[in-house]
Amino acid sequence: MTGSPKRPNVGQIVCGVLGLLTLATGITATFVLGSNAAIVVVLVVGTALLLVAALGPSLSELSVGSSGVTLKLTQDATNAGAPRAASEFDDSGLSEFAEAYTLVNSELRDSAFTPARLHLQDSLVERARVVGLRGTIPTAEVRRLFLNGSPVLRTLSIGLMKGDPAAADPQLLSSAVAEPLSANEQYHALRLIAALWTRWQPTDRERLKQVVAATYYSDVDRQAAARAILALPTTTTLTAES
Repeated sequence: MTGSPKRPNVGQIVCGVLGLLTLATGITATFVLGSNAAIVVVLVVGTALLLVAALGPSLSELSVGSSGVTLKLTQDATNAGAPRAASEFDDSGLSEFAEAYTLVNSELRDSAFTPARLHLQDSLVERARVVGLRGTIPTAEVRRLFLNGSPVLRTLSIGLMKGDPAAADPQLLSSAVAEPLSANEQYHALRLIAALWTRWQPTDRERLKQVVAATYYSDVDRQAAARAILALPTTTTLTAES
């Protein structure tokens, strides 16, 4: 006996519509303005949104609990010991965005999709930064997300630290540089180390420089971020604000 096909949910429909509109905009811009990097990103993101719409049921990794349907990312955050963060991810829409990012990052591996993946990665961290700005997630939970979480949760924790520098920890950031679970995690850790440089104690700065100098970076963006840190002075005036 064959079950009836599942109807697309609202999220899939929205992704499909947005994907079509994004592709239409990109195609029109290609003819009117000519090809450039921004247009390529628009076209690829449109394709990604259509993929989300088409494959959503098999890729969104939903789990059902006593309170209803829960995105896998939310459950992972709870399991990592960060229930308040899980709630904030849901309320802000960050969980849905992170699931879409995970889908695109795993399914669109061709080099032609690199601009879209990078754009979504940066957007994901920026959304986490905005959530961090609220200051509603306990510092202990931010650190648990990094220590106990998946690669996506570790990257999200760095985004939260960007928004709430009080949650930033030089030892965790050293780990993100030396032993990252993803290139995205390492890149944003490097950027955050530099951004918060005047917050660190001189001993922390020296240790961070040692870790940064001893680590191999496989792309030019991370190499540039590392060089920027190594060029910073070890002895500077400490500040309470980033």
